[in-house]
Amino acid sequence: MNSRYLYVTVYISRFVYGLNWFSTSTTLPYISDSLHLDPLEAGFIGTAFYLGLIPFQIIGGSLASIFGARKTAIFGLIIMGLFSILSACSSSFIQISIFRFMTGSGAAMFSSPALALLESIKINNRRTSMTGLYNASFGVGSGIGILLGILFSSRSGWENLLIIDGSLGIGLALIMYITSIKVANVPQFTDKLPVNAKRFFSSRIYFISISAAISTIAEAVIGQEFVYYSSIQYSLKTVYAAIIVASFMLTGLAGGTLMIRNIHRSLHQIRYYSILILVEIFLFFLMPFAFSFVSALVLISIMGVLTSACLSITYSLVIESVKGSDPSLYLGLNNFLQKIISFSTPALFIFIGTIYSFQLSWYILGITGFILFLIYIVNGRNEFSLSTHSA
Repeated sequence: MNSRYLYVTVYISRFVYGLNWFSTSTTLPYISDSLHLDPLEAGFIGTAFYLGLIPFQIIGGSLASIFGARKTAIFGLIIMGLFSILSACSSSFIQISIFRFMTGSGAAMFSSPALALLESIKINNRRTSMTGLYNASFGVGSGIGILLGILFSSRSGWENLLIIDGSLGIGLALIMYITSIKVANVPQFTDKLPVNAKRFFSSRIYFISISAAISTIAEAVIGQEFVYYSSIQYSLKTVYAAIIVASFMLTGLAGGTLMIRNIHRSLHQIRYYSILILVEIFLFFLMPFAFSFVSALVLISIMGVLTSACLSITYSLVIESVKGSDPSLYLGLNNFLQKIISFSTPALFIFIGTIYSFQLSWYILGITGFILFLIYIVNGRNEFSLSTHSA
C-alpha cells in the first residue's frame, strides 16, 4: 500500500478528531434540556472530555513507545468513535459524563501517536510543514464541528451529530489499519521507556511546551467560553458568536500551511516564532476593545492563524529535540503540559470577568502567556532550534 494513502488517512482522522473535540460546545443547551441537567452538571460535560484527554496524553505516548504508534493511534480512534456513539445513547448525567471522559481518552491516545506515525512515513523531509498541516486539520475539523453543532441541534438532534462523529472515527480506524499494514509494520524507533526516562524528565520539553502557553490559552478560552462571554459583554447572538469561534478554528488552516511553509524556508525560524507569540499576546490586550461582530471576527481570525502556527512549531521542536527516539511519548508530554496550562483558564477567565471585569481577564491571561514565554527565552531558547534541513 502506498504510504501516501496513510498520509492522507492520518490527516482526515485528525479532522474527525477535531469534530469530536467540540461536538458538545454548541449542542450543550440541547443536551442539557434533553437529559434534564442543572447548570453545574451541564458545565461538567465539557470538563469530563478534558479529564480524559489530559492524563491519556502521557498514557497514550507511553503505550505507543511499548506497542508502537500505529497500533496505539488505531486503538485511540476506535475508543474515541465508540464512546462518541455511546454518548449519543446516554440517558443520564452519569452516563454522558463517563462516555465523554472515555471519548477524550481515545482522542488523546490518537493525537500524539498519529503525529509520530507521520514522522515514520518520511514522505518528505519538511517536518514543520507536516506538523503544520496536521494541526490545521484539527482546526478545520473543530470549526466545522462547531457549525454542524448549530445545524444538527436545531434540526435533526445532537444525538445524530455524535453518532456521525463516532462512526467516522471507527471507519477511519479500519482504513488506517489497511493503509498502514506494510508502511508502518516495522518499528521505526528502538528506545524503550527506561532508556527514555532521563530525556523524559529533562527540561527541554517543558520549555518548549510553556513557550506557546498563549496559544493553548487562546484555544481553550475562545473555543469554550467566547459564546458565553460575547452574550454578556455585547449581547451578540449565539449564531454570530459561533461563527466567530468557527473562524478561529478554520483560519488555522492558513497558520498550519502557508505561514508554516514560509517559516520553514527561513534561516531564522526561532526569531519568527518569537514574533508570532508576541503578536498573539498583543491581541489579547486588544480583545477588550472588540465590541462588535466585525472587530471580534477580525481579531479572533488572526489569532486562529497564529495559534495554529505556534502550536505546530512546538510539535516540530519536540520531534527535533528527541531525534532518534520514538517521539510519541514526548509529544504526549508536550500535549499534557499544554492542556494542564489551558485546562483551568476558561473557568479563570469567567471567574475574573464576572467578579471584576473581562478586560482584566484578557490582561491577566495575556500577561501569563508573556511570562511563560519569557521563561522559554531565558532558559530554553539556546538548547534547540529548527534546522533548515530537518524542519
